Amino acid sequence: MIVFGIGEVLGAILIGKLIEKTNNKSSVFWVTILVMITCVTTAFQHSRQTYDFVWFGVTFLWGLCDSTINTTINSICGIEFGSKIEPFAITKFVQAVVACVFLIAESNIKDSEHLDIQRWYMISIGVYTAFACALIMTIRWR
Repeated sequence: MIVFGIGEVLGAILIGKLIEKTNNKSSVFWVTILVMITCVTTAFQHSRQTYDFVWFGVTFLWGLCDSTINTTINSICGIEFGSKIEPFAITKFVQAVVACVFLIAESNIKDSEHLDIQRWYMISIGVYTAFACALIMTIRWR
């Protein structure tokens, strides 16, 4: 979890600098790329069924993804909308519902019995996130 935390801190700093230098739209693009790389890497590493030092890199990538997504979403909610309450409330509600659905699905996947399901589960998370980022790109930016 230390590697995850390092990824969290570095991701927030890097995406914050990117948002300051460019805009939210470019950060959404890079978040999408990062999430796709992370999901493919995780699915590939999971199919190897070996737990070695590569998993530290995957854990770092997940921390990087988590912080870049949260920082970008918070930046969009704080800058792009007139209201300062409703966008954050709706975002947190949607995050909670999606996390609940994915955790319920994940709890039904057994370890070694459903290797293909686990791989497709990781790919579906990547596809869902790419779709969500594509929807964000349709916002009329200020």
